[in-house]
Amino acid sequence: MVRWGLGIVGLSALGAGCVSYWDLRKGEELPYGCVGELLWYPDADGDKWGDPGTTGKPSCGPVEQENRTASNARDCDDSDGGVTGRVGAICPAQMAFLEGGTPCVEGLQVGDSEIIASCGASPQVDAETAASDCVQWSGWDTEQPADAVQPMNRGLAALETEAEYNSVTTWLAEGGEPRIVWVDLRWSGPVDGGAWTWPDGTAPTWVPACAGGETSPADFFPDLVPGLPESDATLEESVRWVRQALIFDGTAWCRGVPDAVFSEAQQRSYAGAQVLCERPRPVLSDFAVRPDGETEATTPGVGQ
Repeated sequence: MVRWGLGIVGLSALGAGCVSYWDLRKGEELPYGCVGELLWYPDADGDKWGDPGTTGKPSCGPVEQENRTASNARDCDDSDGGVTGRVGAICPAQMAFLEGGTPCVEGLQVGDSEIIASCGASPQVDAETAASDCVQWSGWDTEQPADAVQPMNRGLAALETEAEYNSVTTWLAEGGEPRIVWVDLRWSGPVDGGAWTWPDGTAPTWVPACAGGETSPADFFPDLVPGLPESDATLEESVRWVRQALIFDGTAWCRGVPDAVFSEAQQRSYAGAQVLCERPRPVLSDFAVRPDGETEATTPGVGQ
């Protein structure tokens, strides 16, 4: 039997209960019962997020022979399977900490989290810039200040389990080069007598303090002397932006002030480190509705 109309010229049986037809307009064989064709996009890194610079091809399912396996064109970096869709206001390569430097960002997926790190010649920034940029990338704006505890670890990476810490530090140390990255190890309690904790209050017991022992907020402000009235006022104002960095000297990791273990020739400013951001793995529904019920906002001048 031959059926004409809508570009259909013939039927063929592909197996018991499975019937398909050849569609002249699409130039391909499609199964009956295909409802709601999707556009499929190339996915070079195999993370199911498609290349935003490509045109979709309509099909009932993935077009494997053309590597069109993503039903969206939302990938921020289709060469890195650890960097997936755009959920926040910006993609990693557009973040402020990359301005003036080589836009190098690498990604890793661990458990339910997606983690990105600035790398290569990307500039080192202070903890305030790092935290603010991570919040922008990580998903949704909130009424909380950027230094507040973000829900679901949206912001600077909080490696609150030993397994997550081990996975991320092994990944970051693959090149064997010295490295320093800001993480969400914050000072909890008074300037004198407080302690370093992850956002959930967990102590960083699985990563040692750098040589010289535990640091305090005063180590980030070397011109100030705790106990003096003028110093106490300045420290109290600034402590909300104090974060420790994870430091890799080429052999082992420790935590502390960024320049703690580098030789004089390698020393960086205590204010400067690269960035490690964390967010929940994005899903496509995140693009339509935010967790608080608001629709996704657009940011003028930012890549879509």
